[in-house]
Amino acid sequence: MIKRITISVEEDSGSTMQHTVSTREEALALIDRYFKEESV
Repeated sequence: MIKRITISVEEDSGSTMQHTVSTREEALALIDRYFKEESV
């Protein structure tokens, strides 16, 4: 069983954010949010 999923996001500006979630739904929502922000 998965306990935690950690997603690191590095932006062009060099800033890095790390998010830790515990469910597949949270991970997918986080990924969707970043890709939507990127396409704006």
